[in-house]
Amino acid sequence: MTGHHNTIWSVLFSPDDRIVATASYDGTMGIWNVEDPEHPRLEGLVPSGQEGWLMSLACSLDRAAPVLASGSQDGTIRLWRLER
Repeated sequence: MTGHHNTIWSVLFSPDDRIVATASYDGTMGIWNVEDPEHPRLEGLVPSGQEGWLMSLACSLDRAAPVLASGSQDGTIRLWRLER
């Protein structure tokens, strides 16, 4: 995974294995499309809106409209809807 400027702390596959999310010490999250190697970034790197580094990721089991949760060093959790 290229693009992060520091260590990746967490990697997560969506329930349907089509998307991989990465959380980094640099405070960014990557959303990657596994099915299209020519265009791997679905959302690219996005700032999390949280302070400090991202420490963890979790995903709901809803295949139709999965929700991603990112946990940060600042003690907050942010929810992201993974739209297709």
